[in-house]
Amino acid sequence: VVLSEIEDEILAIKALQLGAQDFLVKWHTNEHLLIRAVQYALERKQTEEHLYYLAHHDALTGLPNRKLFYDELKQRLATARRHNRPLAVMFIDLGHFKHINDSLGHHCGDMLLQMVGKRLAGCVRATDCLARIGGDEFIIALTDMHHPVEDSTAAANKIMDIFREPFLVEKHAIDARVS
Repeated sequence: VVLSEIEDEILAIKALQLGAQDFLVKWHTNEHLLIRAVQYALERKQTEEHLYYLAHHDALTGLPNRKLFYDELKQRLATARRHNRPLAVMFIDLGHFKHINDSLGHHCGDMLLQMVGKRLAGCVRATDCLARIGGDEFIIALTDMHHPVEDSTAAANKIMDIFREPFLVEKHAIDARVS
């Protein structure tokens, strides 16, 4: 919120174009108007952040979506090139997911995807990027690897390990397979 001593409509428009939430002139503003302008600005910012989250995260799992992953991947690739560091990308696909949806219903399929997302999130480091890119497909970008072959193999083994134990979905033990 811009509070100015100058009553200049062109300046006000420019301030709003540059991201200001409101433009108030000191001589025409009282305490009530200032408080209201700040409250509205905060509400708009919260709404903007919420809309950004919805546009960049998968509604089912809460993980980053395809758009956010690709944006993150571009940045991570640039950083990896700049520092001459390796980067690995793992594509994970659940096997026979259609059969699970068809036999147990979409509700159980959705619950399975949520559980898979949580287990995968437990496998990655804070520096890695995990996303659900659609359907039964997940993707991980591994960064900050000092020993690329060993580190990516260890990550793949860790991911495979989380699928050894069945997922319990509404009294059904589902042995999910991945490739």
